[in-house]
Amino acid sequence: MKKIFLLITFIVFCCTSKAGTPVLRSQLVGKWRLIDENYKDCIETWEFSEDAMTQSCEFKLINEISTYSRPYYLFTGIPSKYVPSLIGQTKSGTHIIYYAEKRKIIQYYEVMSLKNDTLTLRYYADDAIGLSAGYVVLTFLRVKE
Repeated sequence: MKKIFLLITFIVFCCTSKAGTPVLRSQLVGKWRLIDENYKDCIETWEFSEDAMTQSCEFKLINEISTYSRPYYLFTGIPSKYVPSLIGQTKSGTHIIYYAEKRKIIQYYEVMSLKNDTLTLRYYADDAIGLSAGYVVLTFLRVKE
């Protein structure tokens, strides 16, 4: 009976605990370079400020840079609605939350780990041409300037 109680307690704990690694905004702020063999034609960097994340992709073949910036906030878990008043206000969280303006939906990156100068994020990608829906893991190295 004691084993069953412990098993049920463990299952309840697993179901109610939030995934993701808590990070402080101060740990995230700075420039990061994506390290992924799938992005050989593009040098992708992300830069986090207190209230915005800027993603840049330098295309090697055509020597062109594409850059876009969007406001974000940190949140523990996935919010049910986007709260713009939290931009630049939250100091920690397990998820990087932003609003995808064109699609009119909340998007997020889950922080899987942040150790030393390595940041690992995960996000859910919908079906795309030639690709199935599923989680995508991105690993970044901090850019030392």
